[in-house]
Amino acid sequence: MGQNLRHGPSEWTWEENKVFEYALAMHYDFFEKGEWEKLAVLITTKTPTQISSHYTHLLEDIQSIESGLIPPPRFQEKRSDDNGGGSDLEEGEGSSTEL
Repeated sequence: MGQNLRHGPSEWTWEENKVFEYALAMHYDFFEKGEWEKLAVLITTKTPTQISSHYTHLLEDIQSIESGLIPPPRFQEKRSDDNGGGSDLEEGEGSSTEL
């Protein structure tokens, strides 16, 4: 079972959140129109209300980050060096990823 990403009555596992992210990327119009029942067909482990709430929390988090109320998350990724070893690379250090 995956790691929970949000605490509270509607906890989401890592796997569920990945399905949510995919649905958001591929079917943004459903989110924009509030078509939660259509999204529940894609995110089968959550109810339309849970999906709506998760989306609302995401928008609130984005607004808080953009307004400077909370710092943006720092992500780490592994990259291999020439000797076959791995080193941590934090976003912003040699990465061109932008939000």
